[in-house]
Amino acid sequence: MKKYLLILTQLVFVWSGLFAQSYQDDMALISAQISRSETYHLRGKIAVYTSSKSGKLIQSFEADVQKSGSAYRSRIDDTEVISNDQMLVTIDHEEKYIQVENQQKLNQKDEAFLREIHALTAQDSLLISADLVSSDGGIKTYHLRMTGDISLVEITLDLNNLSIKKMAYYYDEEKFPEASYVVVEYTHFSFQEGATEDQINGKDVFQKAGSKIVLIGAYKAYHLVNLYQD
Repeated sequence: MKKYLLILTQLVFVWSGLFAQSYQDDMALISAQISRSETYHLRGKIAVYTSSKSGKLIQSFEADVQKSGSAYRSRIDDTEVISNDQMLVTIDHEEKYIQVENQQKLNQKDEAFLREIHALTAQDSLLISADLVSSDGGIKTYHLRMTGDISLVEITLDLNNLSIKKMAYYYDEEKFPEASYVVVEYTHFSFQEGATEDQINGKDVFQKAGSKIVLIGAYKAYHLVNLYQD
């Protein structure tokens, strides 16, 4: 799950630096707000359709991300992630499975992964043009025309709150006939809210003493895989 979050973040910022000065300027404002914010809280809905024309819904789920400093806690459908400077905790609520890893040992791997993703997006998802299709009271919608598997991205920006309201991905229907349209809609985006210290330390999930992890409360029934080592 962490890799999917990294890919989405990387794609957004790769696109923001290419072509279309007005789009580049608008995304630069939002990127700067996100970068300088110590906290934020966003909630959203992700929906997958067979195509944009049929409108047949295949799958939908909700997402919740709370950030505080460099730490965050997120939940997308049944998968929850707790990330702080010491550890990365992945919780699968459907399978009742928890994995704990040492964050410091993962950082180097993540940096290498981001370099790989940057190279892939530069080659496979090139932006051809970014066209403003609507603008009303600080709400702007752009069409980003792409080469590669994604032919078009429709992105709606809220320049009043310096946030993203919606992203719709149009995939190549010949390559992805069963699921070619994905919509990510942000229902809540606040820079004044963030994860609490207890949330980002997982104090409702486990107790930690050195490298020993003990699950507590409702999580006692979960299977623990402890890969953490001081």
